[in-house]
Amino acid sequence: MPRNPTPAQSEASRRNGRRSKGATTSEGRARLAAVATKHNLTGPFRLLPGEDRLAFERLRRAWHARLKPVDRAEREATDALVAQIWRRHRLDWLEVQLLEAILHDRPRDGLPSLETLLRYRARLDRERQRIEAELWALRMNREAAAADRRPIRLDPSPVSPADPSPAASGEASEEEEERGVVLPFRPRLH
Repeated sequence: MPRNPTPAQSEASRRNGRRSKGATTSEGRARLAAVATKHNLTGPFRLLPGEDRLAFERLRRAWHARLKPVDRAEREATDALVAQIWRRHRLDWLEVQLLEAILHDRPRDGLPSLETLLRYRARLDRERQRIEAELWALRMNREAAAADRRPIRLDPSPVSPADPSPAASGEASEEEEERGVVLPFRPRLH
């Protein structure tokens, strides 16, 4: 469309716009999304053309081996963490490209501004913290549920009220509290 269109061109553009419904098939929408993707630092994660799929899979397997997720929720959170790490590597690469272009007075075609990269970095860092907190919470809930499933002894040994040990009182010691150890609530069976 020219900068100053004629009234006929404007009307034709409006007519065409009313008829257009965009991509209607899932393949067409996927193709349009791929064309619109520049750096994939936001939106649904996918590997970009030219990225090493094997390197991504190695990173994914390494994090799964390190975190050892046991259920679907933990696996999905681990995969989200891996995607964030991969995006952070992308961001670092983009930052190097931008700084080299600035330093060597080269064109910055297709590169985001430094301010935009810093905004993306803050967003990715917040997202990683959220995912790590979610993983930690899932793990703590799993461990707490496992602790509650310990078999209950039918003939519990009596605990004397004079026994000052933290285990007997059901309270954590100061050292355990500093380490974040939380003893599950256990009702006394009489």
